[in-house]
Amino acid sequence: MGKILKNWRRKSLSFFAMVLVTALMIGLLPTVELPTAAIETVSEATPASDFRFHAATGTIEEYIGSAAEVVIPEEINGVKVTTIGDSAFEGCTSLTSVTIPDSVTEIKYSAFNGCTSLTSITIPNSVTEIGKSAFYDCTSLTSVTIPDNVTRIRESAFF
Repeated sequence: MGKILKNWRRKSLSFFAMVLVTALMIGLLPTVELPTAAIETVSEATPASDFRFHAATGTIEEYIGSAAEVVIPEEINGVKVTTIGDSAFEGCTSLTSVTIPDSVTEIKYSAFNGCTSLTSITIPNSVTEIGKSAFYDCTSLTSVTIPDNVTRIRESAFF
């Protein structure tokens, strides 16, 4: 009797699993939706045409776009972006956030000077130097994350 009961249990579990899988596949069972806060969004890089870029040095020389949220690409036309140049984003008063890629090692003089709507910035681990007045007059800046790899912060960088 024990052997018959074991076989019956195994067959009924297999049958139940098949019914469950079939029901899921044809949509008879409800699906669970995750709240949007639980889903990580990946921002697309800002188009290369929004930057004046010096390929020989890997430097963004000027931001010529108008977006409030900028995602600096790791590469422009196949060349790694390594530096945010002098005054590259200076006076971009509508800029609210900037994502800097891991390829960047230096943020130069006045790079974000006068970006009065910039509220937060995360500086990647690859950055080792923040130039003089880099974030000068960023009056809305309330959150800055500076990694341990930054070995030099020039005067008035966050004044």
